[in-house]
Amino acid sequence: MSSFRKWDACDVRELMALRDMGNDRFANIVGHRNHNGKLFGGQLMGLAIEAASRTVQAKNCHAASGYFVRGADYARPVEIAVDRLFDGNSFCLRRVTVSQGDQSIFHLEASFQRQEEGPSRTIKAPDQPAPQALARTADLDPGAVADLTQTQRKRIYVLPGIDMRPVSPNDYLVGRPDGRRSIWMRAPSAEGASEATHRALIAHFTDFVLTSTATLPQEEADGVRALAASLNQSIWFLRAHPADRWMRFDCDTPSAQNGRGIARADIFDEDGIIVATTAQEALIRQPRATQPT
Repeated sequence: MSSFRKWDACDVRELMALRDMGNDRFANIVGHRNHNGKLFGGQLMGLAIEAASRTVQAKNCHAASGYFVRGADYARPVEIAVDRLFDGNSFCLRRVTVSQGDQSIFHLEASFQRQEEGPSRTIKAPDQPAPQALARTADLDPGAVADLTQTQRKRIYVLPGIDMRPVSPNDYLVGRPDGRRSIWMRAPSAEGASEATHRALIAHFTDFVLTSTATLPQEEADGVRALAASLNQSIWFLRAHPADRWMRFDCDTPSAQNGRGIARADIFDEDGIIVATTAQEALIRQPRATQPT
């Protein structure tokens, strides 16, 4: 697995596969291309969490926060360097720098905790249809949803390794004024992955829904495609959950201002138990042709 290649979109475990270069340095094996021809931002965050986990014993990542510095070439490997900031009995902290060539492209700090007993409570998810009752994005009929823009049609694109089923196809593809939408997601090919890789993959999956959640209300209001890019993201892993089992991402976007928008998602299992929560800030700009002069 030493040769680098484009991801075939089938086995999601390959997304987090790393080549150990020694001294807490790693390189990815495959690159996931986004719609803009760059390395998919979710893969950067997932790889950083996966690499940091390789330097930790008997603890799981419970929180991670990262900054997207610049775009990366999906057809070239990235180098991931982990700095061991702190190692304690219960917690440890890692700083991760992802670079390509001589340029830094992503920075992340991740905290890990040893399993321990403590108070336990959770919110329950609002009732929604079960994923088995919903159509896959691959099976959506664009003509039955709405008149879709080219950008909206891209949201129907299906990765063979990931099963995505929106609760409301129209909300998922076109949006609504409050930006709320829900989508079920799982990756059957993740079965058998380590606990660390499951968490890294969940971080990767969030980028399928967060940035577009922030831009959808703007697209609906302005009637034009919004140019968007991830700026920063935080994720909190509340409970262990395998990425090959169904997860429902309940998304919203409370604000957009100064060319930036916030998107959030609570992630629930099929029993309605919250397993993770995340928030992302995205750059949102109108195409130059529609910007005021």
